[in-house]
Amino acid sequence: MAYRQVSGALELGQTLFDGDIFSGQDPMTILQAVEGDNPELIWFVPSAFRRQRSLLGSRIQLPGVLEGEERYRRERELQQAAASAIEAIELENPLTDYDRLICLYEYLQRTVTYDYETFQRRGTDPWSHNAYGGLVLKKAVCDGISGALVLLAQKMGYDATIIHGNAARDGMTEDHAWAMVRVNGQCCHLDPTWDMSKSQAVGICGYDYFCLDDGTIAMDHQWAAGIAPVCRSGALSWYHRNRCYANNLTQAGEILNRYARSKTAVFRLRLADGVAVPGNEGQTMARMLMDALRSAGRSSAIRYLWNPYVRSLTAVLNA
Repeated sequence: MAYRQVSGALELGQTLFDGDIFSGQDPMTILQAVEGDNPELIWFVPSAFRRQRSLLGSRIQLPGVLEGEERYRRERELQQAAASAIEAIELENPLTDYDRLICLYEYLQRTVTYDYETFQRRGTDPWSHNAYGGLVLKKAVCDGISGALVLLAQKMGYDATIIHGNAARDGMTEDHAWAMVRVNGQCCHLDPTWDMSKSQAVGICGYDYFCLDDGTIAMDHQWAAGIAPVCRSGALSWYHRNRCYANNLTQAGEILNRYARSKTAVFRLRLADGVAVPGNEGQTMARMLMDALRSAGRSSAIRYLWNPYVRSLTAVLNA
C-alpha cells in the first residue's frame, strides 16, 4: 500500500507525505524501491528525506530538486540521451537479448566516469545519484550508474530495478547500489560500477559482476532479504558463457593455455569458490598465465588484476 501511494504521488511531483502512509515501514526503503523501479524520477534523492514531527503526527518531506520548466527540461534531456544511447547500443548488432545486455553494460563502462568528488564528500547532488548523471552528464556514482543501466534496460524491454545495499571495497564496507535484470527468464545481478574500475585500470571492459547469482555476488555485496527476487543460477555469468570458468586448477591451466595459443591480448579466468590455490592467489594465477604464454612462444609481459571476492583474473599484454 505504501509503495503504491508513494509511487503515484512522486510521479505527480509531490514532496510532502503523511508519515502514517508508511505504516511503520522505513521511508527510505520505500523511496528507494520506488526509485529503483522508476529511474526516470530524477528530481529527488531517497536518502535526503526529512522527518517532521508535531502534535498532529509525523510527515516526510522530500527536498524538491526541480520544479516547473527546469524539471521538464531535464526530463527531456534524459529521454533524448537514453534514445541516443540505445541507438548506439543497437549499432553493435547484438543477436540475442543476452548480447544486447552485454552491449548495454559495455556502453556504460565506455561512456560514464565515476564521480569521485561527490563520493568523497558524501554529497547529495541529485545528478550524480540518478540516471541523468549517467546518461546526460556522463558522470555519476553507483546509484546514478545503476539508474542509467536500469532505465536503458527497461526501455529495451527488460524487467529491471535498482538494488540498494552495501558492498566491500578496499577492506571497507560502504552503502552501494547495483542493478537486477531479468534476461532469458532468469533474474541476475549486474554491477557496472564495480566493473568500471577494471575498465579504468587496464583499459578494457570488466565482466566480474555481469549476470551473477545471489551466492556469487554475496561474496562482497549484501542486501536486505525480501527486497528483490531470488537469483539462483550462475549460468548466465560472462565467464560461464565464454568457457572461462574453472572448477579446479587443471581446468584453469587448460583455459590459460587455450588463451596463450590464440592471438588475443586479453585474458580472463574465474575460479570456482573452494578451489585451493597455493601462495598468493593473484600472483599464482598470473604466473600460470605467464608460463602458458612462454610455452606458446609469446611475450609474458602482462598487466593483471585479481579480484579476491569473485576470484577472477583479468590480464592484458603490455604494448
